[in-house]
Order: sequence, then structure tokens, then C-alpha cells
Amino acid sequence: MSMNYMFGISVFLLCLVLLNIYFFYNLSTTKPTPLIQSRKAEAMQNVHKEINDHFAHLKKQYKIKTSKFIPVQQALIASLNSTITELENIWNTVDNWVDNESLFPDKNGDPGRILHAIKSSPIALVDNAPKGTQLKLLLILESKQKVLFKPKRYNLTEVIKGPVYAGFDRYNSEVFAYYLGMVLNMRWIAPAVTMRINVENDILPVATLGLKNTMVKNEVGATCIYGKCYYCKINETVCPDNTGVLEGAAILYLEKQFKVHKSPWRRSYSRKKMDWEKDTDFLLVLTALPIWKTSLHDPKDKTYGVLISNDEYQYVKSI
Repeated sequence: MSMNYMFGISVFLLCLVLLNIYFFYNLSTTKPTPLIQSRKAEAMQNVHKEINDHFAHLKKQYKIKTSKFIPVQQALIASLNSTITELENIWNTVDNWVDNESLFPDKNGDPGRILHAIKSSPIALVDNAPKGTQLKLLLILESKQKVLFKPKRYNLTEVIKGPVYAGFDRYNSEVFAYYLGMVLNMRWIAPAVTMRINVENDILPVATLGLKNTMVKNEVGATCIYGKCYYCKINETVCPDNTGVLEGAAILYLEKQFKVHKSPWRRSYSRKKMDWEKDTDFLLVLTALPIWKTSLHDPKDKTYGVLISNDEYQYVKSI
């Protein structure tokens, strides 16, 4: 796949993201003050201008709709919309999913069945997922399949200012990342779906002692969680809404050992620039390395990371 093609796809997807931001602002049910409304209108004008500027600089071939994409699009939508009646059937095939090109099935309705099973399977146990820098819960389903749950911290319309790593993780980006990965045929992105869990009914009865030790009551008596992770603090809890429900992203956990390599796209935490920031031919050199013959990533993953606002790839994995 040529760099020009990848650039065109990247710009197109970036425009879709900007449009989503636009519609989130305009469809908000809140009643903003005239001053805030004026500022939002100005911001939306800037978004429109930026989108139009991007389109104006696209080459002609990227503006022509190709009929070859239509059946691919229809097959993908149908596959994601499929559901199942017997939950155990999909989990019985987990051991056969991994091959040299993918971690998860992407055809014949399997993506939709996986997402449906994640949301519908009864939860047998809930624990802290201590790895990582931010709060996550480990859900073990009755089928013994593991799922990571990343809770909601912000409303969808809230803008976090600062560098790409500012603030808490945005749970909806996990779901967006999976769908974008499917569109780009990146079959190693973990299936993720929005999930709503009742804390009192679904979590507390099956919570481990370790998880219960990281729970506190807030001022209205709701059970909140601060969890166990590198940056978890007792004063930075996640609390359910007024119906007792905690919303977040449920991400399928694949229990398999992989070889881990330092990512060539990793970010420097000092003033020293990385090779990819200095060498204009870095991608050409990178694609020739033997690691990509067995890697579950693509040398062009940097583009994907920018699109999902995750600029911190520290490692890549291979079979």
C-alpha cells in the first residue's frame, strides 16, 4: 500500500473525527449561555475551515468514490451487526483465532458476535487490573473469558487541554480504535464495546477482597472505585451515575504470550529526538527490518496512533 494512499485515507478519517466533534457539540442537549454559544459557533467555524482546507489539498484520486469499496463496506457493517443466541459458541473458538496475520476474526459475522458476547455474558468475578498507569477492572465472564473494563471519566463533549497524554484515558477511544482498526484491516486491535454495569448488582456481589479494599462511599452514599494502578489515588475515584450504573469500554483480553520489542515509534521523555523525528526516510528503513515479517503491527501504525490520539506506542508484539 503506497504512502500517498495511506496519507489520503488518514486525512479522510481525520476529517470524520472532526465531523464527529462538530455533531457532538451541535447535538448537545444542554442550554449554553450566549457567550459560550458564541465561542462554540466560532470553534465550529474553525473546524469547518480546517476540514475544507484538508479536502482542498487532497489529490483528485482520493475524491473519487470507488465501486470496489462498496461490497467491502457492506460486508464489514453486516459482520459487525450480527449477534448470537448461544454465548458459549463464540468463546469455544478463541484458541483458533491467532495466526500470522491477525489476533481476532474479522469476517462472517464473528466481530458482531464477539461484541454481543462481551456485553451479554454474565460476570462471574471482578477484580482490579493492576497493570498500567490508570484504573481498569478485570472482568471474568462465566465462560472464563477475560475482559478489561475501562470506566468513563469524561462526557463525550468535554475537551481535555494539554499534550496527548493529558488527563485520564478516554474510554470511548478504545471503542473508536477497534472500529477504525477494522476499517483499516488492522486485525490485531482488540474488540471493544461500550458497556454499562450496575455497581451494586453486577460488581459488588462478585468483587474480590482486593477490589473491595479500593472502594469508598461518596457524599451521596454511592460506591466508588479508585482501583489499583501506577497512578491510582484514593481521591480520584470513578463513581456510578444516579441510577447506579458505571459506563465504560469492555475490551477483550487475549491470554497469549507474545514476543515484545521496543516500538520504533516510541516517544522520547526527554529533549532528545527519536530517529523517526529526524530521518525523513525512516519508514523506508523500517519496512526493511526483519521484525515486521512476524510482527502483529504495521510499520505505518504511527498514522493510526495519531488518529486515535494515542501517541505513546512503547512496544510492539510479534508471534
